[in-house]
Amino acid sequence: MPIGLVVRENKKLALETLPLPSYGPKELLIKLNLVPSLDVTSFDPEFLLSVPGNYKGGERVAGYVHGGLDPEMNIRGAFSEYVVQEASLVFHFPSTILPEQIITFPLVSITAALRIFHEMKLSLPPANVQIDILVWAGTSPQRHEYLKGLGADIYFDYKDPNVVSLIKQATHGDLTYAFDCFSEFDSTKQICAALTGKDSQLVTVLPFIRAELPTHIKEHSVLLYTIFGIERNLFRQFYAQRQQDK
Repeated sequence: MPIGLVVRENKKLALETLPLPSYGPKELLIKLNLVPSLDVTSFDPEFLLSVPGNYKGGERVAGYVHGGLDPEMNIRGAFSEYVVQEASLVFHFPSTILPEQIITFPLVSITAALRIFHEMKLSLPPANVQIDILVWAGTSPQRHEYLKGLGADIYFDYKDPNVVSLIKQATHGDLTYAFDCFSEFDSTKQICAALTGKDSQLVTVLPFIRAELPTHIKEHSVLLYTIFGIERNLFRQFYAQRQQDK
């Protein structure tokens, strides 16, 4: 049984033996290895009592759990020895990838997939889509060769005062898709200036920051928590249930 610090009366801490988290027939009981913010990785077969899907004891998995603490919605975060997660929301990863590497993957990959494929309606790999998409991530020239290795065709120094003109030149003045990884006023403003295509689409990642966009640009604001299929009130906004994001 796990042992943990528990807050008791008058905010006193007590070291107590705790029961394992309860879980359902479609969920995994996961023993954590690493937790960088909200991502989780690795489960222990000793405590894996029910294994739905294509999982078996001894395998490593990575995934994402809802951050924060909300007992009414069964949200417990990931800062504990064990977590429970739906089997459909975790995945295997090969032994050639270290846990320290895989923990960087769930948050960014799910965020990108939700809006690029769900909202922008771009084709899933391995489809060969001949379009330009701008990813504004604030990368310096020292990282351009690394980006090339990841598959980027063209890269720009975001601090270049002529960066918007350079983007327009590279895309022949017909850029329609963009993903703003900063989503603050300056980055969004510059991206909008570069989006000159008809019916342009822009993904932003900070739902509590709103900017006025040109009328030809449609904004898709990402909230990663929609993968859990529950409605939430966050950042002073209501987010409806989106089963299609699960």
